[in-house]
Amino acid sequence: MFKVEQADYIANRLAAELAPLQEFREVAKNAIEAIERRRIGSPDQTGRIEFDVDWNWIDAGWYVSCADDGDGMTRAEIEKYSTTLAVIGANNNQSMTGNQGMGLKISGPTRHPQGVLIRSMKNGECTMVRLGYDYVRAEYDLLPIRDGERLVSVGEDHFPQFIRDRKSGTVVTFFGATPESNTFLPTGQPRYWLAKYLNGRFADLGNGDIRVVVRVPSGREDEWPKSRTEADERQSGESGKHFLFNTILGTMNLWKSAAESRSKGMCGVVELDAGTSRGFPRARMHWYVLPSRDDPGADVSSRTLAGGSISTLYQGELYDWRSGRAADPLFARCGILFGKSRIGLILEPQGSEIHDDFARKSVLVHEQDALRSDAWIEAWSIQFRENLPEAIKEVISREQSRVDEVDPSRRRRIQDRLREIFDMLRTPRVRKSETGKRSASDETVYDAGVSGLGGSGGTRGNEASRGSKPRGLGELLIEAVSDTSTPADPVIGLPEISVRWISESDATDFSLVESDGHGIKDRAAALIGEDGRMAVEIAANVDFRMYQSILGTLLQEFNSDGDDSRALLIAQIAREWFEQKLIETVIGVRMLENGGTWSPQALSDALDPKALTAAFISDTFHTRAAIRREIVRAVGASSQKTES
Repeated sequence: MFKVEQADYIANRLAAELAPLQEFREVAKNAIEAIERRRIGSPDQTGRIEFDVDWNWIDAGWYVSCADDGDGMTRAEIEKYSTTLAVIGANNNQSMTGNQGMGLKISGPTRHPQGVLIRSMKNGECTMVRLGYDYVRAEYDLLPIRDGERLVSVGEDHFPQFIRDRKSGTVVTFFGATPESNTFLPTGQPRYWLAKYLNGRFADLGNGDIRVVVRVPSGREDEWPKSRTEADERQSGESGKHFLFNTILGTMNLWKSAAESRSKGMCGVVELDAGTSRGFPRARMHWYVLPSRDDPGADVSSRTLAGGSISTLYQGELYDWRSGRAADPLFARCGILFGKSRIGLILEPQGSEIHDDFARKSVLVHEQDALRSDAWIEAWSIQFRENLPEAIKEVISREQSRVDEVDPSRRRRIQDRLREIFDMLRTPRVRKSETGKRSASDETVYDAGVSGLGGSGGTRGNEASRGSKPRGLGELLIEAVSDTSTPADPVIGLPEISVRWISESDATDFSLVESDGHGIKDRAAALIGEDGRMAVEIAANVDFRMYQSILGTLLQEFNSDGDDSRALLIAQIAREWFEQKLIETVIGVRMLENGGTWSPQALSDALDPKALTAAFISDTFHTRAAIRREIVRAVGASSQKTES
């Protein structure tokens, strides 16, 4: 039906959409499927895939190859599969959820124009082709190999021993972008580069039926072995620098082993089905609490992605990895603001409507990227947050407790900032004194012990004389002009009010003012105590979504590397300013008390959880600006250009 005039343009355009190192995913997936086909009639047989130096070409350079003992290809098959785009492959499963028939042909020669050499053994035939960029003809094609031939027969000595023993298999070698390319250890890559990529791409390769290994070098290039025999001797430790095969297990396998290496119950699955009534598919969240990175015996960061990372699982592969700053909003949406570096998450959408995109970078849910989809935002993340595993809660709580450590100057800073405001707005208040120069209504006088925020004085005091209508800030008398007045002196100071950060679930342990039985669920804060006039402690909701959202954006802006100590410092700064907001609200409202229009009940109503929530989120613009200024002073400028 369709005719293609510029096939190379299509190849280059499609290649531009692919993720880095995609060609190694393609060749690994082809090898796994080839072994699975061979094992259909003999399920007890195992399979092997080796990413190694191509020792047949060692005199020309250091080239990485992928060898498998799968079912191999005949001469006719290798010609067909290597030159035809969108070909229906040996699995006959070309579809939106199956093979595309283009992966290696697009990712291979476009990134390795010097050639992708393919050798395959099947039914006694051993055939070789080289797919790359023909600079003479200026197009991608099969390159001449021998006497101008582009499809040649070779001997069994072109294959590693394990393929010869199986009598079938394929070797794919990557020659790079230039004649000088070293594709075994590319310039700028760490020695574990390929092992880490494959572990991060595949979820679990640890079942033992198919073993995938990657050769990892050590030492300088001039110290590397020059033959497979010498390399095998290095593998057994007989001589020279290590040149070892590392087994690829997959991230889920590695994370599970690390999580359970120090304690059981540190990984699991949460079923996510709350959105099915709204048309969203089901999903699973695989979660892992990993050992601290300071624990060298359990650190996985050299083999795969570390904690603080989230990915999407589809058909045994991991897509759309997010780590560091990119992962912060996703973890925050799940209720994880602290301890993120020890937590790994893998989302697994389920259902026939799930598939991946052409580039195999993202999993699509109703044609939306899974981690940006409506299902994630409106259902999956919310349900996971509401059902956080206890092991994750413990990590968060432990990190939060570090935020709550006493800062000796924290309350003093709040007091100093508020004192100036309240000195300006203060309704004159006095304490009874025989020599006082002011007058006050003679109803009730208490020694209120006004010592200021964080001071050592009491908050209720000792009764000096009793009347019928107790009133006043800390039982202080309000100055009044009256014929029947009592001499009094003005009182300066702020009552001690502290803030305790708690979770919504912990709120049941406290007596909250005017909570209507709902605690602090979806509320910013509540007073702890009997009523709005007497309570001396504020319960701030660490789970409140507005707080989490603001803190999440601050962490994303100023802590792109996910450093735990910096995250704690940022949280302390943010909390200090929000604490000031709440304290300012409580003291300010209490100053209105007059025994009439502002009765004790009116104070309780004005300081109920809904009112404190309104105060918490009011003037967020200036609060955020103040927080950002303090963070910049403490940790340096943002890595983003963000308006304050």
